[in-house]
Amino acid sequence: MTRRALALAGVALAATALAQPPAPTPEAAAGPVRVVATPSTAEPALAAPFAVTVQVEGPAGVRFTVARAGGSGDVELLLEEPAAPGPADAPLVFEGPKATLRYRAQAFAVDEAVVPPIPVRYRLADGSEGEAASVPVPLRVASVLPKDPQQRQLADLKGPVELEIAPAFWRALALAALLLLALGAWLWRRARRPRAEAAAPAAPAVAPDVEALQALERLAPLAEAAERHPFYVGLAAVVKRYLERRLGAPVLEMTSAETVALLRAHPHGEALLSPVRELVSAADQVKFARAGAPREEAQRHLAAARGVVAALEARLAPPAAKEDAA
Repeated sequence: MTRRALALAGVALAATALAQPPAPTPEAAAGPVRVVATPSTAEPALAAPFAVTVQVEGPAGVRFTVARAGGSGDVELLLEEPAAPGPADAPLVFEGPKATLRYRAQAFAVDEAVVPPIPVRYRLADGSEGEAASVPVPLRVASVLPKDPQQRQLADLKGPVELEIAPAFWRALALAALLLLALGAWLWRRARRPRAEAAAPAAPAVAPDVEALQALERLAPLAEAAERHPFYVGLAAVVKRYLERRLGAPVLEMTSAETVALLRAHPHGEALLSPVRELVSAADQVKFARAGAPREEAQRHLAAARGVVAALEARLAPPAAKEDAA
């Protein structure tokens, strides 16, 4: 092939490439609705609240539908703005063409996490429907340990200290032995003596839901007080004790993150996950960070605690009781 033929072939290939349409950009491939999620920080602390702002934009006449709560096993999301009343499992519907949403987020992963795609359903003015979602945003979860390596080291323990045993110790030990002998003799004589009367029947135990609701009623006046630290301490204790009695797990000894993990794994915990996570997080902020809590927030959290009891009792009710209630 001559040089002239090679040159003509190159020109033909270039013309063919220019005639082809360009590849679609990510914005064009996403459809008529654009969703962008922006976290307030790229390095949130473990279980510490942070914000995720979501910008939604579409054509005129569009209607959006978003979930109030969502997320993944690493990052949990709860819609805060626009503030619209409604249960957590009910979607929020609003008009376009532009909107700004604000989610309250918490990361429960170690080292690395990802803000999951936030889906937005839409209905255009011509009646056509579709769904758009934001791009996943990677996060680096900050450790709660001190950054200085020197502060992470265990302190050296002092050596053993020799103690002298005083004569008073031996006298006290002999007296304790005599008391134990006397107690054993009394118990032996009592065991041989026939019982004159039968033991009184034990009082029936209060049901977990009744106990929890009565405790919440006693806490209600504290929600109106100027200092709400005692209210949130009691609220967290009542909710955890109720979950401990109903789920058969040591919830009172668990941290907030461990309580959320328990509900995520429990077959009856899915419906309680969002309200319990919000309650324990709010209580932690007031108890440990001394954060303020408006009266309206305290009243809402009190109502949410009653809702947790009602929701779990409904799931645990036998089928016959559910049909009667229906």
